[in-house]
Amino acid sequence: MNKSQTRLSDRHCRFCQQPLADSIANSLSVCEQIDCKLKQQQQVLQHEKNSREQREQYRQGQQKTLIDSSCKALDISPEELQLVSIPYNPNQATTLDYAVIEEFEQHLQQLVEYYSGEDESDHVTDFLAPDDIDELSDALVTACTACRGHCCFNGREYFAFIEESTISRVISQQEIELDAVTELYLSYIPSQTIEGGCVYQAENGCCLPDELRADICGQYFCSGLRDFIESADSTTTEQTVLAVWKNDDIIDHLYLEQ
Repeated sequence: MNKSQTRLSDRHCRFCQQPLADSIANSLSVCEQIDCKLKQQQQVLQHEKNSREQREQYRQGQQKTLIDSSCKALDISPEELQLVSIPYNPNQATTLDYAVIEEFEQHLQQLVEYYSGEDESDHVTDFLAPDDIDELSDALVTACTACRGHCCFNGREYFAFIEESTISRVISQQEIELDAVTELYLSYIPSQTIEGGCVYQAENGCCLPDELRADICGQYFCSGLRDFIESADSTTTEQTVLAVWKNDDIIDHLYLEQ
């Protein structure tokens, strides 16, 4: 097909072959008929489905490779191995913009100004960790360290999830005055934080002491860690391998002690 034929075909609907107006020919190459638009939509949906299936097959292939290599290295069967998947935050530390600090300070000041002693939090999860979760603390710390705070990113948008209930708890437990809350929280902000992340999210983890963090920071677990926690008491596996995912690729793995 020569160039003139190509240009001619481009000016026709690719489904019914009817001529197209110039404005349409230069964009979608589909006419205004309902049937042709439906066919186009069906093609788009099918393409998206195929892409999802290909991605899933690719991920499953990587999981199988990791399971096989882990079983060989540990000399165990696949039935004796539990795979836990977690996401990965690839962003690096950078100097924190002062405008971000100012906005965070304004949020704290508003909490203090309108403080009423509220002790109920909106930021809670529907996941109830078992009472003996402390037994898994070392494994969970290892997992969250490898993740590099992927779930902490939302802390930038929601001001480290600090709200009135957080302030109420801190005042009660730390025995500090309300007027000192803002300066207390500002004092823990590092000069460098993970790009786009929470104001307390530094290269080596959260800079805010546990007792000052919002409740959700200790209550939230990604789906992979939820599965790990829920199966801790019932699993018969001898070893847990942690798969660290960056998009669709496993970039690292660690063995967790249970």
